Amino acid sequence: MRMLRFSRLCLLSQHERRAFKLSFSSAATVLQAGNGFGKSAVLKSLYNALGAEPHKIDAPWRSAQVETLLEFTVDGTSYVMLAGRGRFAVFDGNTKMQLRTTSIVKDLTAYLARLLNFQLQMVNREDQAITPPPDYMFAPFYVDQDNWRQPWASFRGLYMANSKQTLADYHSGLKPNAYYAAQARRNLLQAQRKALEGEREVLHQTLESMRELVSDVVLSFDLTDFQVETEQLLAESRKLHQDQLAYRQRLSNISEERRLWLEQRDLVKATLAEMDEAFAAALDRPADVACPTCGHHYHNSIADQFEIVRDKDGLFNSLIVSQEKLHELDDKAKAERKNISELEDCIARINHILGARKEELSFNDVIAAQGRNEAGRIIRGRISTIDEGISDKRRQEDDETRAMQAAVSRKRSQEIKAYFKDRLFEFCDHLSVRLDTTKQPSMTIMPFGRGSEGPRGLIAYYYAFLHTARRYSSSSFCPIVIDAPNQQGQDDMRRVMRFIIDKRPADSQVIVATEDLFSLTDNDAKIVRVGKRKNLLLDEDLYDEVSDVVRPYLGQLI
Repeated sequence: MRMLRFSRLCLLSQHERRAFKLSFSSAATVLQAGNGFGKSAVLKSLYNALGAEPHKIDAPWRSAQVETLLEFTVDGTSYVMLAGRGRFAVFDGNTKMQLRTTSIVKDLTAYLARLLNFQLQMVNREDQAITPPPDYMFAPFYVDQDNWRQPWASFRGLYMANSKQTLADYHSGLKPNAYYAAQARRNLLQAQRKALEGEREVLHQTLESMRELVSDVVLSFDLTDFQVETEQLLAESRKLHQDQLAYRQRLSNISEERRLWLEQRDLVKATLAEMDEAFAAALDRPADVACPTCGHHYHNSIADQFEIVRDKDGLFNSLIVSQEKLHELDDKAKAERKNISELEDCIARINHILGARKEELSFNDVIAAQGRNEAGRIIRGRISTIDEGISDKRRQEDDETRAMQAAVSRKRSQEIKAYFKDRLFEFCDHLSVRLDTTKQPSMTIMPFGRGSEGPRGLIAYYYAFLHTARRYSSSSFCPIVIDAPNQQGQDDMRRVMRFIIDKRPADSQVIVATEDLFSLTDNDAKIVRVGKRKNLLLDEDLYDEVSDVVRPYLGQLI
C-alpha cells in the first residue's frame, strides 16, 4: 500500500499581498486557534490543491484569489501541487512540471489515480465507466467541521449513484484494485465485442440486400466459391425446412385440438337441443302425468322443471368456452400458416438459386455474377473473421469475470467485515459509545446516539474503518484530517483527543484542527497556532518569504 503524506502548505494572495505557510509533522499535527481564525480554511486548502471540494468555501476566501502550493510525498518521493484560478500544475521533486491542466475530471483525476494507485471504476450519468474525481480518493480520510452527523459527507463532489456503498466497498478492501482492474478490462472487451457485432450486422444486411436486389442470381464458376456459397445456401435451406416441419407439426397439433373442441361443441349443442325438447314437453304436461305403458303416475313439479334449466345453463357455459377455444385455435392456426408461407417463399428463393443453369446465362450475367460473388466472398470472409473475434472477446470477458469473482471471495469478505466489527466495538467501548453488539455493523453508516455520543461514535466509526483500510485496502493510504472534533459539548475531550492521536493506524499521518489543546503537548504532536487575528489567516509579514517559494513554480506557467 502506498502512503501519501503532506509536507508543507503555502498560501499566497498576490491580490492582497498576504501569505501563510505551515509544515506538517509526518506523525501528528494539531492546528490550534479560536473560532474564526482560519483553521478550517487551512484544511480545506489541502483538498482544494488536490482537486477535491469540501463544503462551504467562504466568499471572502475566494475573492482573495489564493495560490495554493502543497508539497507532499508518495512513498517518500516528493511532489508539488500548485493550484489557483481553476488551474492545476504538478511538479516533481526537481521542480520539473509533470502536468498542467484546468480539467479536474479528465486530466487531474487520471494523474492522481495513477500516482495513488486508485483504480476504482464507477458508472456516470451517461452509463460510461469512469474513474471518479479526487473527492472519492480522499472521502474516508477527511472529517469536515460541518458534517459530524454522518460519514461520507465531507465533500461536495460525491455525485454518482450509490457513492457511499461503493466507497465503503473499495476503501475497505472488500472490492480491491484487482476487482476494478478486471472490471475495466471486461468493460473494454464488451465495448470491443459490441463494435464487432455492430459491424457484423452491417455486413450481414449488406449480403441480404445483395440477394434481394439481384433477382436472377447467378453462381460463380469458381469451384471453391461455388462450393462455399452452395453449402451456405443448403445449410440455410435445411434450417428453413426444419423450421417448416416444426410449424407444420404445431399446426397439426392445433388442428387435432380444434377437432376435439369441435366435437365437444357439437355434443353440447345436441344435448341442449334435447333438453329444450324435454323442457317444452314438461311445460305442456299437467302436474300429474300417467305412464301410458304401466299406468304409474309421475309428479311434474316446477322444481323439476327448474332443475332442467340449471343443467341447461351449465351446458350453455360449456358451449361458450368451446366457442372461445375454437376462436383462439383459429388465430393460432392462422399465425402458423403465415409463418409457413413466409418460409416457403424463402425456400423457393434458395431453390431458385440452387437451380440456376449455366446455359441460361448471358456473358453479361456471368460478369455481373462474378462481381457479386467476389464482393460476397470478401464480405463472408470478413464476417468469418469477425465471428472469430467475437468468440475470442467472449472468452476473455469470461476470464475477467472470473478474476473479479476471485478478488471478492467470500472468505476474504468475511475476514474484512469481522476485523471492522472488532475494531468498531473496541473503539466504541473506549469512547463510551453504546452499540448493539448482536448485529453485524454496516460499513456505510452507523446509528449513533444523540447529543455528545453521536460525534464520539462517528470518530469510533471512522477509526474502525481507517484501521480496516490500512490493513486491507489496495489504494494509497492518505493523511487523516479532522476538523473541530469538539462537537455537542463533549464531557471528556481529553480522552477524545488522546484517542485521535494515539489510536490512529500504524504509520499514518493525522492533522487535527481544534480550539483547545485539551492537555496535548509538543510531546504528543506538533502544535501550530494559526491565524494572525480573527478572520485573518493570511499575514502580510509572510508575503515575501512565501512568494519566494511559490514564484519559481508560477514562472513555469508563463
